[in-house]
This record gives sequence, structure tokens and C-alpha cells, in this order.
Amino acid sequence: MLAGVGVSWYTWLDHGRDSKVSESVLGAVGWTLRLDTAEAAHLFRLAGLTPAAPTGERRPPSAHLIKLLDAWAPRPAYVRDRYWNFVAINEPARLVFGFGKTDHN
Repeated sequence: MLAGVGVSWYTWLDHGRDSKVSESVLGAVGWTLRLDTAEAAHLFRLAGLTPAAPTGERRPPSAHLIKLLDAWAPRPAYVRDRYWNFVAINEPARLVFGFGKTDHN
């Protein structure tokens, strides 16, 4: 119900009925399930649709990722995305490589 889709649609989907789905419905289901960009793109491909272009929106790194990088101390560590933008940097990496709080790429 959070995605604005009726129970019957989910039932049809579960039973393997051929049902056409719009991009807006898939987007709502993906948002409700809190899918990340890659997962949402996979959902669109499964439905035979072209995934929406990435918005370029940057999400903050997860608490687990920060904890992992902090556990590497005193060794420098950082994580980059596929565009070589920094996702997260630990404090030793800031000190050794001189990365500032505003360095992104």
C-alpha cells in the first residue's frame, strides 16, 4: 500500500500473470523498498523498461562504511565511486594525503 499499488497487482505479479507496469509504479515500488540506484535499475530491466538516468544525487556514506574505514586506522583508507569521486575518507588518509573536507574528486 505504501507504493500506491493494490493488493491484486502484487497477487498477479506473484502468480506470474502478464501485467504491464508503468515507470511511475516501478519507481514507487523501488522507493518503498528503499532500493539503491543499481537495485532500482535492475528492477526496471526485469520489467523490460529502460532504467531512469541517475540524478547525480549524492547520498552520504552509510554508518557501516564509516565504521569500516575508521577500523583501518592508523592506515589511510578511502572509498571512491565509479566516477572517482570520494564517497568516504578516514582521518589518516586526510592527514597523509592532505585531503580536505571539501575534496570530492
